[in-house]
Amino acid sequence: MDWIHFDIAFPVEHGNRATGYGPALICALLASHLDVPLLKTLQ
Repeated sequence: MDWIHFDIAFPVEHGNRATGYGPALICALLASHLDVPLLKTLQ
């Protein structure tokens, strides 16, 4: 994989609760499943 992009700049809410996940959590999860050197530095 050469490139990946997430449009997650705006938090999502439903009532009083957030429904989205933070970029750091998503990057950490991807780092454990993908062979992307930049993501591996986050582990």
